[in-house]
Amino acid sequence: TENDTKVITYDEAIALATKANSSLKEISDTLKYIDDTKSLMFMGSNYPVPPDSETAYLVTAARFQQLTSVNSLDTQQKNLRVSEELTKLSIEAGVKGEMTTITTLEQNYDLAKESLELAKQQLSQKSTMYRMGMLSKNDYEKAMQEVDSQEEQLKQLEMSITQEYNSFKKLLGLNADEQFEIDYNVEYEPVEKVTDMDFFVNSKIQSDLGLKIEKQNVE
Repeated sequence: TENDTKVITYDEAIALATKANSSLKEISDTLKYIDDTKSLMFMGSNYPVPPDSETAYLVTAARFQQLTSVNSLDTQQKNLRVSEELTKLSIEAGVKGEMTTITTLEQNYDLAKESLELAKQQLSQKSTMYRMGMLSKNDYEKAMQEVDSQEEQLKQLEMSITQEYNSFKKLLGLNADEQFEIDYNVEYEPVEKVTDMDFFVNSKIQSDLGLKIEKQNVE
């Protein structure tokens, strides 16, 4: 491995995968659009209710329609935030899965290299014994087959590592020809269940401009 080879850590991989995910960008743009829409809806909406009963009715009806629209937008935002959080969890699981697989394959590759070296050493010894008549042809051929088997296993692992890196590059939004190694020290853990998603979403919505103004209007 060359010293100037690029190394990607787990946190860097999460950042790259998040940036490359088109769904998150679309959700973010839509959330901003909804916020802007609610801001425009409430511009100059804090008008006093006049004493005239007919006018008061019209104002109340307009306010009701306005609040209904805001509630609809709030529901859209809640659903979008759920999708946003689930997408982030999916990205995290994807990165962990890829990095765990690559790390495992690379460890297996190192072990396979050691096994191949050992098989070659044993073949060398048995070759000498075979020439000296101290080993049967069958045992000698088995030693050769073991070397062939270890070499084939090494090739398969090389192919698997290449395929996993290509898959990982797509997840991170990197070019297919970009070369890097991974620095992965995070233990693989199952993605946590989203048991507090409603709390998460509701706490976010409470800070929305639409609800703040809605509360003012109702009061």
